[in-house]
Amino acid sequence: MIAFLRRKLDDIRGSGDAAVTVPSMDGALRPNSLLDSATALASVRRPDQLCDLGGEVVYSSGNAVFALHDGAERHR
Repeated sequence: MIAFLRRKLDDIRGSGDAAVTVPSMDGALRPNSLLDSATALASVRRPDQLCDLGGEVVYSSGNAVFALHDGAERHR
């Protein structure tokens, strides 16, 4: 009877066997910092879409379409 009550109390409090934990960010779950350390190629206000068009990066901002070519931004 005591074990039953202890399990129910654990369920309510989220402790014991009912505890839910999130694994620490180590091993296979390390944070990906590649975007944080990447060099910015362009600064765009409110980019909407991004795609690869035959090896060229094309993106839109509002109703304008832009392309990145050799790190330089140009309007299409």
